[in-house]
Amino acid sequence: MAEALLLLGGAVAGFAMVGFVAYGSLARVLSPPPRQVRVWAALHLLSAGVCVLLVYGVTLVVRAWFRWPLVGFTATAAYLLILGVQFRLAASARVECAPEPEHRAR
Repeated sequence: MAEALLLLGGAVAGFAMVGFVAYGSLARVLSPPPRQVRVWAALHLLSAGVCVLLVYGVTLVVRAWFRWPLVGFTATAAYLLILGVQFRLAASARVECAPEPEHRAR
């Protein structure tokens, strides 16, 4: 149980660090603009795959108790940072999406 709480603490610290770096404060209100996103954009294979490799590396190198918060921090921070870069690149591509056809209820 203690290891799970250490992992959670590291994950929260990673989220807070990325939020602070990105927005300069943890108190900022986030309200994204309305946008259309394709379902395939939810498949975060690159960010999840990199996180798995990074966490694997951490577990090979670090054997002490602080490996648990370090794994949580590494996985969360890397995931959010890579995902942010992916979203920034996707937004700069400005690909026009055709609207989906409306489905009628039968």
